[in-house]
Amino acid sequence: MLRTDSQKARDISPLVSIAAFTLIGACTNEFDGILQGYLTDSYTSYAASANAPLAFLRGILSAVFPMFGEQMFVGLGSNVSGSILAAIATAFCGIAVWFWNHGAKARERSKYAVSEVEPADEWSLA
Repeated sequence: MLRTDSQKARDISPLVSIAAFTLIGACTNEFDGILQGYLTDSYTSYAASANAPLAFLRGILSAVFPMFGEQMFVGLGSNVSGSILAAIATAFCGIAVWFWNHGAKARERSKYAVSEVEPADEWSLA
């Protein structure tokens, strides 16, 4: 998918790499949204405090990655650098599976998390 920088791939449109990086970006963005929703639903009364570390980490990563991104692509080449970014995005997908399997146990260990929520009656105003 990202291996389009070799001599054999010179006739391939640059849109192939653009499409691949678009999928990587969408996966990373989707992971962030799912994690934020999970934290908000799990820590209802403390949602702001639960989401603050996520926002801080996102800000730190947004500041740090541009500092070494150009050196990484120049030093390692676009094929290896793109593969590294794809591997990181794929690892993010594995975290969603971890939440699916172990999220209930993680919420049970926290005294601030909501472990069970009763569904509200759709016709009540309370």
